Amino acid sequence: MIDFYTQECEKLNNVEAINNLRYIIVTSFAKKVRNIKRESKYSKDVMSAIDFIKANITSNFGIDEIIESIGKKRTSFLNKFKKETSITLGKYIQRAKLEETKNLLEFSDTSILDISIIFNFSSQAYFQNLFKKEFGVTPLEFRKQKREAI
Repeated sequence: MIDFYTQECEKLNNVEAINNLRYIIVTSFAKKVRNIKRESKYSKDVMSAIDFIKANITSNFGIDEIIESIGKKRTSFLNKFKKETSITLGKYIQRAKLEETKNLLEFSDTSILDISIIFNFSSQAYFQNLFKKEFGVTPLEFRKQKREAI
């Protein structure tokens, strides 16, 4: 985020535009902090699973690898995860990957195809469909909206 916003700031040539960018930077940072704090309400086991997902977000892993890494029984852990987070572990993985794709869309020029490959979606079309279902816009529309806001 720092590199992206530094580059954007260097393009600006008036105080009002810089102040607008400053507001965007602060709100983006606050949202990131809020998301981190929101997760601190979970048990140690659930946080271990979330940490595994974050650490391996671009890897091709599944539920079994997560459960093996924390050393719990499959059914009991999946029930615990859903109880604490209100969504299944599989859905959490999918959302986490989609949230990370938003960062690449907003802060890089990486192609949508490359983003779908980086995050191990089975195809670009599948990635685009999931993204639109989750956020209500296609990845390209999301990128355009974020770039216009700056």
